[in-house]
Amino acid sequence: MRPNIPFHAALVLALLAGCNDSPQARSSSTQAPPEAAPERAEVDASARPNAADVGPAVGNSPDISMMAPPDPNHVATKEKPFPMSEEQRDLLAAMGRPSELELRSYSLPLNNPPTVPAGEANHMQDSDPVLGLLVGDHARAYPWWIVIAYHVINDTFAEFPVHVAQCEVCSGAGAFYPVIDGWLLDFRVCGAKNGTFFICDFQTKSSWYSFSGISFAGPLEGRQLPRLPVYQTTWGEWRKLHPNTDVIHSPVRLKERPHGRGQFLGKPGIEHQLEMTVRHRDKRLADHELVFGLVGPKEGTGRVHPLVALEEAGGLVQERYGQDPLLLVLQGESRVSAYIRVLDGVELTFKRTQKDPLLLRDNETGTTWSEWGRGVKGPHAGRQLSFANGYLTEWYEWVGHYPVSEIVGLPLKRSSADRKRKSAPNRDPDHHH
Repeated sequence: MRPNIPFHAALVLALLAGCNDSPQARSSSTQAPPEAAPERAEVDASARPNAADVGPAVGNSPDISMMAPPDPNHVATKEKPFPMSEEQRDLLAAMGRPSELELRSYSLPLNNPPTVPAGEANHMQDSDPVLGLLVGDHARAYPWWIVIAYHVINDTFAEFPVHVAQCEVCSGAGAFYPVIDGWLLDFRVCGAKNGTFFICDFQTKSSWYSFSGISFAGPLEGRQLPRLPVYQTTWGEWRKLHPNTDVIHSPVRLKERPHGRGQFLGKPGIEHQLEMTVRHRDKRLADHELVFGLVGPKEGTGRVHPLVALEEAGGLVQERYGQDPLLLVLQGESRVSAYIRVLDGVELTFKRTQKDPLLLRDNETGTTWSEWGRGVKGPHAGRQLSFANGYLTEWYEWVGHYPVSEIVGLPLKRSSADRKRKSAPNRDPDHHH
């Protein structure tokens, strides 16, 4: 059981937006799990370095186990709101009340959903697409068919707060450590932009890009959440790789909801309401080409690797982007890992020593590494490579946010649509037991 502290998001929303919402109302009106979703868990303070000491917010993110936990005294309430400067308070006041879209029930998040061990996951099928998340030695799966009913999950995992977001239309997903200056943030969907949704936090009403974790408006504009790697795969694959994983739970009847039914990675088509928000298109790739994008050093810049190009490269790419030496790994159909291949100031180069499960050995120290960037044997056993700042999505969504992006691997010999023809029928969340 995860310990609980009073959940504060509704109090802050009431303070900032003048609404009468409550945690109980959010849970009962939209959430389908058989029991009320537990509140955010308190994170025990420990002697970890400050987030600022671990690495830059842009460019890479550290292992979450090295992040400073939220300060137990930094829990926003009506009596003690999130601290803001006078300029931030003026900006917040100018933003006004939430729009009708913000108050729609479908935009409310799922908070701390119940979980079950893999052996008790009778609600799951091997073909179900999932988002896989690792925190140290702990693994958790977030099934598409649950996540897309809410799009945003505020969770507590291995005693750490985590934030997960997914859009089934653009195939984009992101996971983050939702702490700014020691303050825990909770998120929800707030609107649409560049063909997908954007989110806002309850505490300051700042707006954030869902998959880059960067705030683009509000009191926290310009701040970025530390990224956690999220792996797009299937329940069968994830369970095989992580037998001790747990998985969030919901009654199977949630699959009967019309929203998001029949979606899969790279499926063509953009809902009209979302398509109206697309402001930039780039015909170098098809709109729905699956790409792994790396966020560039300047605003609006990036580099993308189409999944078919990664596949053609043997699923293992070592390159430099800006000043960072990078390692990209593609396993299975869509499981992409991206790391900064530097440790203790030494640039590492890798070769594959085992295919399934994947093992790599670096030429400089002889350490054997797992697919998850963790040293498993040799001088750096137990060490973790830093995660590169990137995510898997469709081309139209990526280029809408990063219009100045270079593409690796052109011209493509085939498209991601060719890859999906074999797997799409098994990825349909509408497929029941």
